[in-house]
Amino acid sequence: MKKKISILTSLLLSIFVVTGCSKGDIEPDFVESGFSYNSEYDEISPWLSTAVKAKKKQEEKAKLTAYAGYHTGFVDKWNSFLTKPNYERVVLQRCIRDQIENDISNEYFDLPDFFDESKYLVTEIEEKDGSSTKQFTFKFEDIIPLDEITIERGYACYKICLLDDDNQVIKEHLGIFGPISMGCLHFKITDNQITFALYESSLNE
Repeated sequence: MKKKISILTSLLLSIFVVTGCSKGDIEPDFVESGFSYNSEYDEISPWLSTAVKAKKKQEEKAKLTAYAGYHTGFVDKWNSFLTKPNYERVVLQRCIRDQIENDISNEYFDLPDFFDESKYLVTEIEEKDGSSTKQFTFKFEDIIPLDEITIERGYACYKICLLDDDNQVIKEHLGIFGPISMGCLHFKITDNQITFALYESSLNE
């Protein structure tokens, strides 16, 4: 089962990181992921989405704006299930991973009133080239002191998760809480500066 989860995670990352950059007028000093996808090529279209935006170069601490939510119909679909995971909290997980996908650290931020559609709805605007741009109702400012990041290169991802009463992520029998479009950014730390990029190869430039 762990192998299947790892394969699915890699598939989602390869799809949504590659197509993550928004079609909008992004500020040149910033990089973002998770705001757009191309329906002609992306076969997976999950209910849940996250996105992330950050200034490319920062010092002493990393400030990221994380976005999270779901598409129209998610709440009705969730309510229609007779059997649901026995969860305690709905959270936004920030995961720091190294270059070979080992989890280095995880932090969890509560998503209050998660099933209130007015607070978490994600809408899509179709572009002329066949892609869609996502607009999120909910966003969260996440600040990480650089001395808390223990690796020099890796990536930061945001995911919506269910936690049980022991504050452990529920991974089995998730239904529509399983697959998710994730916003992820690669980073490298040099001295007291962090650099973010959409692609890992861009950090070598």
